[in-house]
Amino acid sequence: MAYTQEQLDKLEQAIADGVLSVRHSDGTSVTYQSIDQMRRVRADMLAEIQASAGTRRRRTMRVYQSRKGL
Repeated sequence: MAYTQEQLDKLEQAIADGVLSVRHSDGTSVTYQSIDQMRRVRADMLAEIQASAGTRRRRTMRVYQSRKGL
């Protein structure tokens, strides 16, 4: 399913409000079982929207090394 930014925004607002139901502008309504489920769906939506836009989260690992100077 192709998610839209509007759907993501509405889901984020519902999470912030603490409600389990989201009504979209096309008339559809979704009721989730828990806030945790909503957070998982939000992560999926965000990943799909970023992938379709061509942006991806990059993982960066920084390694620091120090020596005593002997």
